[in-house]
Amino acid sequence: MKKNLFMLFAVILTACVFASCSKDDDDNSGTASSLTMNGEAIKVKSIEGEYDPSTSFRAFTFWVNDASVINTGVYIQGTLSTKLENLSTGSDITSKLGLLMEYNSGDEYITDSDFRSGNLVVQNIDTSKKVLTLEFKNLKYTNNLKKEVVLNGTLTIPYKILE
Repeated sequence: MKKNLFMLFAVILTACVFASCSKDDDDNSGTASSLTMNGEAIKVKSIEGEYDPSTSFRAFTFWVNDASVINTGVYIQGTLSTKLENLSTGSDITSKLGLLMEYNSGDEYITDSDFRSGNLVVQNIDTSKKVLTLEFKNLKYTNNLKKEVVLNGTLTIPYKILE
């Protein structure tokens, strides 16, 4: 009986060792965000980006998934209609941005046509590490319920290149 119990314990321990943390996990650790909406921090858990170098229209797409602000879920999808090779630190890319943001269980949202003022600026671009950091500077929108939405802060986006 003791031998069977020992073998069971050894099997469970081995399974735990191999099932623990892995470098292959997509947890986006190392990505930073200080993005705020109307002065409240957006807690970002997952950011994804894709770059298609074969086009300049919506060449870069990013998604902020599983984010929250003031106990409500936030979903952000953005596109940049420019090639990354044309960007440099400090570039104002406000006119290249397409944005969809939903929050408050989807009851409130903003789209491109709701843009009012502000700027989106490239804070950093590292093509070797495939990371783009954008700075939102008082980017103002009017949502579907005619409420003002102001985005400020940075969003660091790891991306993959589509082949």
